[in-house]
Amino acid sequence: MRMCTPSRLAALAAALYAASLTQVAGCATTPTPPAAGPHAGPPVGLGAPEVVNRRDFIYALDFGAGGSLAFVHHVSTHMELSATGTWPLAPRFQEKVNASEFDIEDVLVVDAGPAKGSIAVPSRQGMLRAFDGASGAKLREYTAGTALLRVALSPDGTLLVASAADGRVFFFDPATFALNGSARPHTDEVRGLAFLPDGRLVTAGQDAALVVSRIAQGAPDAVRVPTAPLKSGERVFLTHLEGVRAVSTVRDQRQPECAVSSAAVKRLELAMVQDGSQLTAVPATGPSSYPAVELGRVVVGTLDLGALRAAVCDECVPVGAELVLGGEALTRAVLADDVARDELVARVGTGERVATSVAGAVSLVEDKRVPLPGPGTDLDVSAAGAVLVTFSHAKAERSFDLYDAEKHGNYPEPQPASAASLVDVERGTLGRRFIGHRGFTVSGALSPDGRTVATGGWDKRVLVFDAETGQQVAERQLAWLVRRLRFSQDGGTLGVAAWTPVNALNQGDSEPALLLYPLEVAGGQVARAP
Repeated sequence: MRMCTPSRLAALAAALYAASLTQVAGCATTPTPPAAGPHAGPPVGLGAPEVVNRRDFIYALDFGAGGSLAFVHHVSTHMELSATGTWPLAPRFQEKVNASEFDIEDVLVVDAGPAKGSIAVPSRQGMLRAFDGASGAKLREYTAGTALLRVALSPDGTLLVASAADGRVFFFDPATFALNGSARPHTDEVRGLAFLPDGRLVTAGQDAALVVSRIAQGAPDAVRVPTAPLKSGERVFLTHLEGVRAVSTVRDQRQPECAVSSAAVKRLELAMVQDGSQLTAVPATGPSSYPAVELGRVVVGTLDLGALRAAVCDECVPVGAELVLGGEALTRAVLADDVARDELVARVGTGERVATSVAGAVSLVEDKRVPLPGPGTDLDVSAAGAVLVTFSHAKAERSFDLYDAEKHGNYPEPQPASAASLVDVERGTLGRRFIGHRGFTVSGALSPDGRTVATGGWDKRVLVFDAETGQQVAERQLAWLVRRLRFSQDGGTLGVAAWTPVNALNQGDSEPALLLYPLEVAGGQVARAP
């Protein structure tokens, strides 16, 4: 971890401030900090921005209490997480998260509940991680087995939700990352994820649907976990020892006991059974006795199989797996493949010792499903519960053909299928629409008072609208793609995350990639948001 010493913090803050005295959209931009206090009222424009970063591809940002800011960015060979104070900038840390081939597309500052003070980060690597918000030290991680895209925290801070590329959402205890449940409200990537103040969950997917759901206490009748085929024919899935440590697992009814590879024993630091007993396993050469290890509790999704032992038998474990469930383990739960959905379906078994649901298990109950004009790209909710969704005419996925068209200035004209829209979640209908981007509309932000809508697109523009009149009040041009927009919690600042062209000169400095714009409201008034 790259920690900043006090002297380095001061130097970095000074450098960031100097970098912000630049030209954006052809205008001199000496930063103008927003007035103190929560902001509310009709928007009239944006002030001069503070430039936080001008070197990296910024993927996402999130504001915490007191003006703190966290953002994720592509730095050379890694995706990294940074945190800073704002107005004035006060950098805290910059931390490597994972290799750059696995995009990190969201970040969440946790301001409530038992994990308060942490920062949650999903990854297309299939891992959810939490970092200390002050030092950047990694606190915990969970391997989900499918690419994770977005994160959201329940209003009371007791439930953390992560969305996935396969349409799934996962529910976690924020303090431990114990899995409390999963569901599949969409059939494609879930690009929008947010809670309403009443605790309902809103999701927007690339399947062109917005879904409003209730979270119910108790596990569903069947638990579903992602699977993938191995060359040997088995389907591999993840189990978690003690609910935390991920293990690539298959099942084999021919095995009288569970079997584990010696490499997994070493990686997981599994202990040999204290009584020195052995277990029978059946490799291709026939039954034999092998040393045994304690696996501890083996959890499939939210179904706890209880404590198990396993024979250490490399010949019994197919390539691509680490653990084989056999014998009694397969009587504790009924496990069946749903090949069409690439899932394992797990139910409580019929043996003397049966699996149980983990403590705190929850399930998802759909309330409303709202068709969108195109694939969903982002979602935001105001303090009072107003919902803004963005969508595009096609899936917002980068490709060479798209890049080449952009390079030559070929953008589709603005259209209703690529826009932002307010949502009436009770009626299940779309409301006022905000149209203006040429091509893809990929992000939208709604101010805490619900009066201001900001949208960002791959046409390199940020547009600001009056939410009540629909009138556009501001436009800003950036050097490259806009990736994410968010308002600060007091409503006074609009954060803009973008990609910037790579520059091999000038110590890598390029065009602004992370900017903080003060939001100007009518009369310059500062009022407490409702």
